[in-house]
Amino acid sequence: MSIDDYMKRMLADNAALQRAAGVADPLEQHRSLLDAINMQDRLSEIDCVSRQIAGLGAIDRALVDAAKVAALIDTARLIGTPNLDIAGIGALAAGAGDHLKLLAGPLDDLRKFSAAGDHASVHADILSMKGAYAGYADRFRMPFHDEMDRLTKAALAADPLAAHLADVAAGGDLATAMKSMHSPWLLNDHVAQSARAFAEIQAIGHGLRTFAPFDTALSDALRRSLGDWRDVPTFPPSIFDNAVARSEFYVARGFNPDLTEFTAEAFDETIALAGLDAGEYSNAADDEETGLVRTNRAHDRLQRFERRLRAFIDRMMTAEFGVDWIKHQTPPGMLDSWKNAKQAALARGGEDEPLIAYADFTDYIKIIERNDNWKRVFAPIFNRRESVQESFFRLFPIRISVAHARIITLDDEMYLRVELHRIGKAIGD
Repeated sequence: MSIDDYMKRMLADNAALQRAAGVADPLEQHRSLLDAINMQDRLSEIDCVSRQIAGLGAIDRALVDAAKVAALIDTARLIGTPNLDIAGIGALAAGAGDHLKLLAGPLDDLRKFSAAGDHASVHADILSMKGAYAGYADRFRMPFHDEMDRLTKAALAADPLAAHLADVAAGGDLATAMKSMHSPWLLNDHVAQSARAFAEIQAIGHGLRTFAPFDTALSDALRRSLGDWRDVPTFPPSIFDNAVARSEFYVARGFNPDLTEFTAEAFDETIALAGLDAGEYSNAADDEETGLVRTNRAHDRLQRFERRLRAFIDRMMTAEFGVDWIKHQTPPGMLDSWKNAKQAALARGGEDEPLIAYADFTDYIKIIERNDNWKRVFAPIFNRRESVQESFFRLFPIRISVAHARIITLDDEMYLRVELHRIGKAIGD
């Protein structure tokens, strides 16, 4: 079965599931936007959380002895990285035994800190994490020479939800991708799990290349892997400051944790083979002297994404409503908020930017989902409002976390790479 055949089968499977449920088109029943008042309330809540993030450091620092935190902060200054997520490192070190896979991204960030030996406080936590992670990394191996056929069959033997994507394992392209791997990626005791996760990531990449970014079938398939974010009741503040809490929140939404059950090196290779490596950003923030390569790179990708998204929104809205669209097509209070932000930035000596440059992250989706804007501008681009809202919700915790130099895990990167690729393709990025 080729990958194209697999994608056709995915569409057929969706239709069969709908027929079995006795529903002609269940998605059609949800064509209307979530109730406007409820959506506004949810976005207002997100705005409120965003404004409170600056004080969140105190939440996780309670997990680490206060005197130790003070010493670690001094250490961070001494080694030239005052934005180091001290509390995040302490929390991960304390719970490393229960969350080994979450160490992959942070330790990749911290690889330049091996010289911090004279600063015992931070060095002890990093050594603890490195020791735990070394044992974790040793659990992975490369496939045996005659194992590829069995691996593809193992992927096909997945449970029904995973098999919906993992069926791609029957295609020759998957075997080629597996053979291209250089980093050990198979869990010794869970080979079938690794094979399914690898196949699922390749299928996600293929789906993003093949389908329109917000195609109904693709959105449905992504929910099987990334979880259903269409009705997020709330964002617990702890997820912005604590990588463990954030990962648990993802799993509660339906995220498949097997997708990131790899070492950092194997994850990067797998993502690259799936076409999700965001190559246009790969070197933009690769300043290893900071010791926060992954965090800085995620921050850079989001900044570039937001600049391009703002330019896209401004271009499309100007074409439809004219150069004064901001005065008439933004929700109440948004224009004043932008003006106040601009005035404050200029007072601090910032450059004079167009008003939309002062938008908050949640402002983009508010503009897009507004009824008249949606009907006249954005519906042909994004197809379904609930799906594009879902993409922005998935990015929001990462956007807040990287803005405050919090630890970035492979779970975060999975969401970041998929959704930036997806929205970027929709806006012609």
